[in-house]
Amino acid sequence: MFKLRENIFFKNVSVLFLGTVISQAINIGGLPILSRMYGTAEFSTLAIFMAMGLIVLSFSTLKLDYAIVRSEMLEERLALIRAAFLSVLLVAIVVSVGLLGWSWWSTQLGFSFVSTLFIFFIANGGNQILIYFFNSEKKYKHIATARILSTAANLIFAIVLFYWSPQLGLIVALTLANVFSFISLFYFFRKKIKAVFAISNSRLLPTLRKNAAFIKFSTPASFLDILSYQVVIIFLAKYFSEEITGSFFMAMRIVLLPTALVGNAISQVFYKDISDKFFKNTLAAVDFWKIWKILIGLGIIPFALLTFYGKEIFGFVLGEEWMMAGEMAAILAITGFFIFVSSPTSTGFVVMNQQKYNLLNSSIRLMYTIVFLMWSAAKNDIFFFLWNYAIAEFLMIIAYNWVMIRLLNKRLT
Repeated sequence: MFKLRENIFFKNVSVLFLGTVISQAINIGGLPILSRMYGTAEFSTLAIFMAMGLIVLSFSTLKLDYAIVRSEMLEERLALIRAAFLSVLLVAIVVSVGLLGWSWWSTQLGFSFVSTLFIFFIANGGNQILIYFFNSEKKYKHIATARILSTAANLIFAIVLFYWSPQLGLIVALTLANVFSFISLFYFFRKKIKAVFAISNSRLLPTLRKNAAFIKFSTPASFLDILSYQVVIIFLAKYFSEEITGSFFMAMRIVLLPTALVGNAISQVFYKDISDKFFKNTLAAVDFWKIWKILIGLGIIPFALLTFYGKEIFGFVLGEEWMMAGEMAAILAITGFFIFVSSPTSTGFVVMNQQKYNLLNSSIRLMYTIVFLMWSAAKNDIFFFLWNYAIAEFLMIIAYNWVMIRLLNKRLT
């Protein structure tokens, strides 16, 4: 029985992994092209756009997408989908109107930027909700298809739109790619649309009350967690040059590539797997250690190469303009390795209904990130920030997983 369950787990991972490999192969193949068409200034604009989009995404679904995976009843999952979509739409409208108001006093935000961001808010939020639904249904082929379509569309649009507007090409391409992904997921979901609209308010409210912990704890935790990462981009854009902002964005993009390639595929399947085991009271620390060992073996070589030869790799693959990004990546590879290894187990506290620890973790991360950013700005030394940030992230990830295992072992005794 154990071998059968393990084979099903890795079969599901392989489906997502294949889709991710194809999508990331497109991404990797296109990156040297885009890095020579667009400069650090354009990637800096993309970084700010994505930072704003991800910050809004962190709370726009009220983390009801997480609750979808944990629910065992289809009617409840559909009720959660309806509530999450309503939340995404409302948040997108409110934030976009606020940004349009801000654009009257700020020349940094134009109407084109904000209107594109509004579409991105909705498409990205919709993708997130439907991906978690198909995860709960174990329809991993749908998720893989959407990823491939999104990456291919992003590359094609980015190349074509460069000749229309180099300043907006990358952000419009990313938005259209998310729209294409959402359309594909919506197509797969089409047979259940009527059922979503058939959910009554009397069914919706009890569902929200039942999953209130996701709104009260997971939502602020997710917001602070994303903010702790994206505040770096916002801070660099304000206090450092476009070259430094664009270089940092590219460095993080490459450093997190193994996580996007392998870690996230395992993570989505692992979340569903450990959720099922938790309900059956069979979840144990060995389930986490097994995944960690596999990812340590997979990640040690690529991250070691990035640590010792980051500058040379970036210069050769992306062009000489990105040499600074290579230096940054060599330092951030330390953080990237531990993010990669712990990516599947990052949902452990959610599964164990201990979301308050995620909130504490995110709060601490945000505080030390801001302190290091302000300190580095005072010294006018971005590498001072990178070293301190990398070490702090390493210690934080170790502490996070140690506490999680302790809580799990305590529950089993």
